[in-house]
Amino acid sequence: MLVPFILMGAYAYYQLALPLFPDELYDEWCRRIVRCRRRITHFHRHLIDYEGVGLNAGVLLNEWQYPERIKGATNDWIIRWAYPELNPNPAERAQRRRADADTCRRHKRFGITT
Repeated sequence: MLVPFILMGAYAYYQLALPLFPDELYDEWCRRIVRCRRRITHFHRHLIDYEGVGLNAGVLLNEWQYPERIKGATNDWIIRWAYPELNPNPAERAQRRRADADTCRRHKRFGITT
């Protein structure tokens, strides 16, 4: 499971400017993934450059090249674990969901499409 964590770390660090993991931990994961690259079967393994950074694996992608799954997981990780101060309070989230549901019902009732 190092491939998704490396991709999430790279996306957060290079695209969002929010480091998820300490540099030492990320570097250790990269060295480990380079050592066992022939055994990796993860379906995003092709996004990692195993030769470009010497002993460390490299991930330098443009924002549009990251899979949506990685972006979503990164955003979820940031809100839940890395930067909990960004997580809105649960009561506020529930209130927002109710308001969104009410808006959807009104739109359906009056035939409004967005």
